[in-house]
Amino acid sequence: FDNLCNQKPYSERIYHERILERFTKNENILALKPNSITWKEFYYSLKYIFEALKNKQSIANIAHSAVNYNLLLQLKILAELNGNQFITDDFIETVIYYRRLDILKWILFDLKINYRANNILLLFLMNYCYDIELLQWIKDVSGLLPDLSFANQVAAIADIEILEWLEKQGVL
Repeated sequence: FDNLCNQKPYSERIYHERILERFTKNENILALKPNSITWKEFYYSLKYIFEALKNKQSIANIAHSAVNYNLLLQLKILAELNGNQFITDDFIETVIYYRRLDILKWILFDLKINYRANNILLLFLMNYCYDIELLQWIKDVSGLLPDLSFANQVAAIADIEILEWLEKQGVL
């Protein structure tokens, strides 16, 4: 059986069947499988979520763990199964802390979060983020730039790279 499971054409069908038998036949969840991963990889993504739920882990703990390990697919599965009520201020702070840009983009653009919350989140990020890629992304999607007080915070920690970026943006 192990030998058969390791042969590509067979293993893909076997893992697809296992998903349907053990976890779900929900088309919305099955549609979350990116084309770039195998059914085996998708199986283990589902297994991560379903085992955690079976072991009575809180949805918040599962979500925070997925952020910690940068598991966007598992977060999408969790949201499809349970809604996106796990996306709290604390959760967003965790996403920011770990600098998970893909997860942040998913929260802001793919989920139904009201516009005011998006602006508050972007302003929060703009004033507490010390990551040029994230700052540039926020500028690109919102047009927002950090203010002078942020520049003073950056100067205090002597982050020359961000100070140079701020200068190029006209903040300094």
